[in-house]
Amino acid sequence: MVFTRKNLWRLGDDWNDTMLWYARGVLALQARPLTDPTSWTYLAAMHGFAQARWIHYGYITSSTPLPSLAVRQRDWDQCQHQTGFFLPWHRGYLWSFEAIVRDAIVKLHGPADWALPYWDYNEKGNPKARQLPRALTDAQMPGNKPNPLVNKFRFGRNGSGKVDVDPNRIRLNCLTERDFLGVASGGSAGFGGVPTSFNHGSGRNGMLESEPHNNVHVEVGGQSNQSPPDPGLMSVPNTAALDPVFWLHHANIDRLWEVWLKRDAKHKNPTVKAWLDGPTGAGVRKFVVPDVKGHPVTFTPRDMLNTQAHNLNYVYQDTSDPLGGVHPLAVRANTFALAAAPPARQVGGPDSGSVVEKYGLRLTLHGFGRGRSPDEASVSYSFEYCDLKEGEVGFCFWRRCDGLGVIFWDAEGKEMRETNCVLFGLPEDFGRHSATQRYVGWDLFKPPAGACWAAVGFSACEIMTGKLRLPSR
Repeated sequence: MVFTRKNLWRLGDDWNDTMLWYARGVLALQARPLTDPTSWTYLAAMHGFAQARWIHYGYITSSTPLPSLAVRQRDWDQCQHQTGFFLPWHRGYLWSFEAIVRDAIVKLHGPADWALPYWDYNEKGNPKARQLPRALTDAQMPGNKPNPLVNKFRFGRNGSGKVDVDPNRIRLNCLTERDFLGVASGGSAGFGGVPTSFNHGSGRNGMLESEPHNNVHVEVGGQSNQSPPDPGLMSVPNTAALDPVFWLHHANIDRLWEVWLKRDAKHKNPTVKAWLDGPTGAGVRKFVVPDVKGHPVTFTPRDMLNTQAHNLNYVYQDTSDPLGGVHPLAVRANTFALAAAPPARQVGGPDSGSVVEKYGLRLTLHGFGRGRSPDEASVSYSFEYCDLKEGEVGFCFWRRCDGLGVIFWDAEGKEMRETNCVLFGLPEDFGRHSATQRYVGWDLFKPPAGACWAAVGFSACEIMTGKLRLPSR
């Protein structure tokens, strides 16, 4: 049987069978002892465990029996973060949890085809998408029983307990990233993260892990308004999986992996053996999760590539492109707070609506934001290319109060990660965002020989965009 994970909000705002059975399944897992690998607390500890914090929040006491040290060292504190293993490890972890909850539901005479819903906080046309439905906020379930899907350590963004995710913190620019694996420094971190060995945390986030993943954790968990504040469960890795929202959030992150693969034929999973085989070497921990009977099952990223394979057996209700086929360059521009260009109103001076057009490139100023000084003001602008040919490279350099930036793109509009400033005779650090380097290079910049360029300057921002001929190698 192939199970279908459904959109949480399309199930409705009120209680529905999927969420009612989720609550019943969670309640069954919460009744099991911490030493049981299929219990709520054991599964959460596999993501991360902090005994003092768990005691403080009331999930265990100082006398609660723990599994043996050998078992804890094998299973607990295992989540993979700041690594290219982030997505495949969480996929295996999610599969284990879903199977165990489903098994508990079936034992309660519930549906054998139950599957974990996903929380699509980016869903278009749904004004409530960034909030939580009643099943995750009501104090009681139908029948006046306490609702196990709520907890008092879900504080939200302002500490009130109401979750309403900031749309500016869940952008999907990660979906335009070309490569799954990135680099630890000096370039893109990749859609899925950077190559590492077993990595429970520390290092550089991949683009999906950074946003929306990390931001949703903090937007949901938040912190209490008391002094000193308590962090919400979702805000900290070693308590995050104690919140039932965690699993719905990670189902969506897992779904976005499928969306990324399908939206562009050039998007591929890694094929390198070091990633496919997972962490290797003497003494290096393996990825392991319990099956429905609590028996340990080891897995590798190679086992997590096809959700419809017999070991996983699930699909998502919707993996359509949320960006609607938007050009990668246009989405990348949003990363720098750029807006889509409105119709040109004039050509010339530094007024809102000004446009500079030259050599088939269009640079548009949209307006200013307020700042404490002209140098701190914000400016909104956009750029487009019109006629790049093969062998030509488009570029945009900008200087703002927050630093310098540079981007190169090819005739197809794809950002060129392998291209850098040195190739065109510019300082290597020209494009780095740094307050100490914000004027380095810009004022002394001379366009490379053969460059076609247009520039415009404002009190808060200077921008130059143009095209270059890629040097022959």
